[in-house]
Parts: sequence; C-alpha cells; structure tokens
Amino acid sequence: MARDPHGAVMACIGTIYDAASGSVAWLDVGSQMRRLFAADRASLIVPGAIGAPRELLAPLGEAEAAYAAYFHSVDPIRRQAGRDFAQARQHHLLRAKLSAEIVPEHEFLRSEYYADYARHHGRRYLVGGMVGGQHPTPIGLHRAETSCPFTAQDCRLLEMLLPHVQRALDLRERLAAQDTSLRMTVSTLDALPTSVVIVDAGSRVRFANAASRHALSRPGSGLAMLASGPHIQQGSTHLTALHRDDARALRQLVTSAAQGGAGGSLRIRPRDDGGDLAPMQAALISPVPASLLVDADPATRESAGLALVVIEDLVRRASPPAAMLCDLFELSPTEAEVAIRLIGGASAEDVAQRRAVSLDTVRNQIRAILRKSEVANLRDLERVLATLAAVGANHTTRSVAGS
Repeated sequence: MARDPHGAVMACIGTIYDAASGSVAWLDVGSQMRRLFAADRASLIVPGAIGAPRELLAPLGEAEAAYAAYFHSVDPIRRQAGRDFAQARQHHLLRAKLSAEIVPEHEFLRSEYYADYARHHGRRYLVGGMVGGQHPTPIGLHRAETSCPFTAQDCRLLEMLLPHVQRALDLRERLAAQDTSLRMTVSTLDALPTSVVIVDAGSRVRFANAASRHALSRPGSGLAMLASGPHIQQGSTHLTALHRDDARALRQLVTSAAQGGAGGSLRIRPRDDGGDLAPMQAALISPVPASLLVDADPATRESAGLALVVIEDLVRRASPPAAMLCDLFELSPTEAEVAIRLIGGASAEDVAQRRAVSLDTVRNQIRAILRKSEVANLRDLERVLATLAAVGANHTTRSVAGS
C-alpha cells in the first residue's frame, strides 16, 4: 500500500473522474490503483458494444485478449459474483470481497480458469467489488502466486473507491449517449437539403451543414463564410453578406435573434457591384431552438447568444429527381421529365416546343401525370413537386432508362 494512503486515495479519486470526463485515459486509473494496492494487475470490465467485455484499466495484451475471447466465460469468480449480484444486488453493490469469500480456494484451484489462465497471468489473488447499473460491472486488483494475499484492509480501501467508480461509470455512459445523440443530430442536419447555419451574436459560425457549405460556395452567392467580420478571433469564420447594406441588416437581425429577439428575414443581393442583379437568396433568422442544443457541444450548448440562419435560394428552381417521381407515382421516365418541365408555370406549348414533340403528345402525357399523381390540376401538381423537391435532394438516383 502507498506510504501516504489518504493522499494516494484522493489522487486516485481525482483521476477516476478525469477518466470519466475524457481528460485522461482509464489506463491512468489502472496505474494508480496498482500502486495503491501493490497489485500486479487492475481490471474494470465493462460491457462491449458487440457483446464481448471490454477492459478499461489495462492495455490490451495477450492476457486481456484471451480473457475477452474465452476465459471470462469460465472465470468462476466472475460467474459467482454475477449470480450473487443478481440475487441480492443491494447487498453486493459497492462491497469489496476477497476471492476466497466468493469462491472457495479448493474450488478455484481446481478450475479450468486457474489451471489454464490465472496462474500464468498473475491472477492468483483477488480483491474485487461490483459496480454498475443495469449490468453488473466487476472491478478487481490481482496479485501473482509469488505475492502476498490481499487482506481485509485492502477490502476497506477498495470500498472507499467503489462509489466514485460507480459515479464515474454513470458519467461515462451519459457522455457517451450525448456524443451519440450529437453525432445523429449533426448527421441529420447534414442530410437536409435546406441550408442551415448557426452563428453567435457576432456572426461567428458555430455550425454549418453540408447544404449551406455548398450553396454559399456557388458563384454569385450573396452570402459567404469568411475569415473576416466583427470581433474577429484568430481562426474563426463569420457569416456575412457581400452587399454592404445586406451585411449590415444581417448583422442586426443576427444580434437581435441571439439576444432573444424574434429575428426576421432578408433578401440577399449578389454583391455590392452587382448593378441591377435581383436578389438570389433569402435569409431567415431566428433564435436557436433550445431543443436543438440539448446534446450539443459544450461550446455551443447555451441557446442564449446563438441564432439560426436558414438560407433559401430564390432563383434556382428546385425539382425532385425524375427517379423519385417514377417511384412514387409510377410515371414513365418521359412523363417524369415532362412533369419536371412544368415546374415554374411552363405551359404545355412550352414543353412541346422544348421537347420537339407535338402539343397533343404533351397534353396526353399531362393527363396521365395528373391521373397517376392524383391531383386536380397543374397548380396542385406544382405544389406537390415543390414539396418533393424540398426533401428530394438526397434521394438515391436510379437508372430509369427502359422503365
């Protein structure tokens, strides 16, 4: 045991929580516990993602790999501790025991586990305990044959650590769940065809989805994400409008929304020197919904001080993929192309001319399209197509030739 047990225990507790938060490795906890207990090995086995147990306190080596692959299933101490825990959880939770208190010595020494594994890998003596919520999670310190057995004093020392290990594992699970949720949120936002940017009150970009990065990089876009803007910090990126009047108005709306105001909307012109070019984009600015940030990165978790900017293109006529129309309405490839041509108010005459076919042919195709899509007229059809276009940017395109 360490010469200054109180100081060593407090240092070990601090490292346990540091490991739970991810600031240090769990292997550092294992090193400190081995020194504290004069042990040859430390072990904390948690359920793995695909069923096999995972060792946190020791680096993966031949012994750990063999235990995870097979010997955990024939470990008599682990099996008996699991049965005891299932039968009387509150009695065994956060309690430390010596190996002989769990499995009699003569039974342990006759086991396959001892003969083929434990005596070869320094696991003759054990002091251990059980932590965990839904799943029993064993933690143990091991000594080899040549060492002295653990004592009741080691049990008391381990029981000082077990509540902290329990809370640290709970924290580890919550952080892992938040990380998973955050990844799913980011993936969902990236899959949206709508451009979404989250900025702070100074227009510094905290998040931009894939659609916004693509839209703002197109030639002629009046919005850009630049390493410039108000309150510049080294390495930061800011959302700005390229027309000076629009840039000023955008900053005002972002500041208002980030400070709890309602925000607003703004038409974005291409640039200052664009002459009479019509606005290409619309920016819709609002406070960030708190629910969007529940699992966000700590740097962006506070919804106060952040604004949501949704960017819509005013000049590009969105249309759903032809393959989507074939899938949903069983249109032929030609009918799907005609339906797309009708977006924007084009007449049957316009479509016939552009496709170099007779007007009667196009009219027959339009009647078939209306019947198959179950809409009353072309206005309803365009409304349906616009809705599908908003969600169809990531539709998997398939070949419709010959359908």
